[in-house]
Amino acid sequence: MQVHGQAQRQADGRFPPGVSGNPDGRERIAQRRARIAAKVEGWVAELGGKVGAAEREMLQRAAELSMHKPQRNEDAVRTANTISKLLAQAGFNRHRKRRESAEQQVPLRDRIGSD
Repeated sequence: MQVHGQAQRQADGRFPPGVSGNPDGRERIAQRRARIAAKVEGWVAELGGKVGAAEREMLQRAAELSMHKPQRNEDAVRTANTISKLLAQAGFNRHRKRRESAEQQVPLRDRIGSD
């Protein structure tokens, strides 16, 4: 299926001389930064919105690493492990329960009950 603006390939699967297979070119720096910022904000929202500067920096670095395309399998594993460690240090962990929203939380005195 050809997408609008995508160049037609020759019979041998190659693109004709002087025609790009990627007409939009490289991703712009501003677009990349916006994608990273959106990913960080999504993680911050999932953590409840209360994130310090150090945690935000870790999330920023994890988002940058998640967009990196490793060349070797070994690098892919290292990248995944590093992202996992950064997210854990920022407040994510696999045993974490989702935080209840403020209107669903019951005060401690009501949960304990009075005798």
